[in-house]
Amino acid sequence: MSLRPVSSGRRLTFPHMSSTTRELERLIHERITSRLGRRIRNLAVAVDRGVIHLAGQCSTYYSKQLAQHVVLGVVEDEVIDNEIEVSVPRTSSNPNY
Repeated sequence: MSLRPVSSGRRLTFPHMSSTTRELERLIHERITSRLGRRIRNLAVAVDRGVIHLAGQCSTYYSKQLAQHVVLGVVEDEVIDNEIEVSVPRTSSNPNY
């Protein structure tokens, strides 16, 4: 399943979302952002049929794993689909990236 951020780039939507689902997405997003700050770029969180989907970019596998660990602190019985990409961000000082 390919996830794409919509509108603000921070939220994914699925049909039949309840307000409880949106609240869970918001809570997970806030917890990851609070714990990891800017280490996860373009973070998107979606909950669909008991699966929590994470998308975005980060520079290290450690940050990707931390994001998943934060989710486990919020929920216990949900499946986590961690599609956060590990990549070095492009910078003007390093044209090879």
